[in-house]
Amino acid sequence: MHERRIGALPWVTVRAGGSDLRVIHQRSADPGAPVVVLLHGWPDSVLRFERVLPLLADMHVVVPALPGFPFAAPLTVPGMSANRIAGIVADALDELGHPRYTVSGGDVGGTVAELLAAWEQPELYVDDLRRAVELGR
Repeated sequence: MHERRIGALPWVTVRAGGSDLRVIHQRSADPGAPVVVLLHGWPDSVLRFERVLPLLADMHVVVPALPGFPFAAPLTVPGMSANRIAGIVADALDELGHPRYTVSGGDVGGTVAELLAAWEQPELYVDDLRRAVELGR
């Protein structure tokens, strides 16, 4: 029963930053809808956000399974860090066609959200980030 429910989520795998990133990618019927990125913490997983997905149907929602956590793609590159994860998430958002977004994260996800907000690579400008919300640190 749980496997069927979890498998029915809108999963996609994105090649980003030299790694595969599994994400729940719930698209709005409105192509111009805002984008929200939800980042889980530790010890947690994307399932933290499962119950809010129906409430966010009018937005594009991206919920990455952070590398090394449940439901994530297998790690193929050593040396994973919050900074590297932020780069992978940023690349994945570009690949998914979401150059501007609001991000919310808690614990490890909060650190990744902070890094996304302060990113210093030419591919991602602070203007790309509409809003950052950090939860429960």
